[in-house]
Amino acid sequence: TYFIAATGDTNLVAGVSHCAPIFTMLMAFGNIFGQGGTSLISRMLGQKDHAGVRHVSAFCFYAAIICGALVGVIMLVFSGPLLNILGANSDTFQHAFNYYIVLAIGAPFTVASFIPSNLLRAEGLSKESMIGSISGAVLNIILDPILISVCGMGSMGAAVATVAGYI
Repeated sequence: TYFIAATGDTNLVAGVSHCAPIFTMLMAFGNIFGQGGTSLISRMLGQKDHAGVRHVSAFCFYAAIICGALVGVIMLVFSGPLLNILGANSDTFQHAFNYYIVLAIGAPFTVASFIPSNLLRAEGLSKESMIGSISGAVLNIILDPILISVCGMGSMGAAVATVAGYI
C-alpha cells in the first residue's frame, strides 16, 4: 500500500483496495488447508504416525492447489461482475482489473503458499516457517517499487510483486 500510495494516484489506490477482499478470500482458502492440516498433523506426530503425516501433508498441498485453481477460474469468468460488486467504477475499474487478473492467475500459488508455513510450524520448524514468510515479504518490498514505478506497471506490478512474494 505504501508504494501504491507513493504514486499519488488515488484511483490506483482505490482500485487495488477493491481487491483486498479477494486477497483475504485467497488467504482464507489457504488457511483452511494449512491450519486444518496442521491440527491433524500435530496429533499424528504425537502418535508417531509418520505415514499419515505424509499423506495429510500431500493432501493439503494438492487440495490447496486444486482449490486455488478453481477459485482462480471462477474469478476469471466473473471478473467484471465481481469487481462491480466490490465497488469498482469507471475511474478505478482498470486499476482494480489489472490487480485482480494477476490475483486470479496466481490464486493456486497464493492458496498453496499457506500450506508449507503452517505445516512447518506443526512439525516444530517455526524458525524455517518464519524465514519463508519474511523472505516473501522482503521480496514483495523489493519488487513493489521496481514494478509499480520503475517499470510503470502500476497496480499490475503491485499484484505481481505480491504473488511472487507468496510463491
